[in-house]
Amino acid sequence: MRIRIVNTMDGGEIAAEMDPTDSAGDVIVFASQYWKRDRSAFIMRVGSRLIPESATLSEAGVSEGDTVELVPDPQGG
Repeated sequence: MRIRIVNTMDGGEIAAEMDPTDSAGDVIVFASQYWKRDRSAFIMRVGSRLIPESATLSEAGVSEGDTVELVPDPQGG
């Protein structure tokens, strides 16, 4: 499925082809490599919910065409 990933730190956006069984951690790794950022600096958010890295996109309720946001990890990174 194709999703949009938004970097709330700088407003960057990318489109990614991900599988519903991919984890939030997989999304973070993919995007942080693309933006050349330390992956530990991010946590994934869907709407107002922070998503644990171990949760799959399906478990997080992410569907084709949805947008997920990578926000600064409140515990630092």
